[in-house]
Amino acid sequence: MKSFDIYSRYGTKYTADLIDENTIHFFPTGASYMRGEEKGSGEMNFIDPEGGPFIALWELASDVLHEDLPSREIVEIKLEKSYYIIKLQPSKKDTKPTKRKTKIKEQKILTHKKHIRN
Repeated sequence: MKSFDIYSRYGTKYTADLIDENTIHFFPTGASYMRGEEKGSGEMNFIDPEGGPFIALWELASDVLHEDLPSREIVEIKLEKSYYIIKLQPSKKDTKPTKRKTKIKEQKILTHKKHIRN
């Protein structure tokens, strides 16, 4: 298990524990308020502690929490007693783009006279 310090824009320190490559425990201790949208049975569509970060389904954990976390999509956010369990899965966004050869088109250089209309 590895812990990551996450700071809100107000400087409040939160902690994210990487349990395994598909599970993060997020501790928003120190936040004076927390907002979120519950979709039922303790599962959330998003959570947003005071000062951020805004954590929503289908975001990449490495983008919204910490750059050293896995670049995997958030597929479940569930409230426990004092923390949130964030479940991840491999992302389509995580795949490397295929390299393409750059097509070079021949450009015609136009003279200034051809651009002037009378």
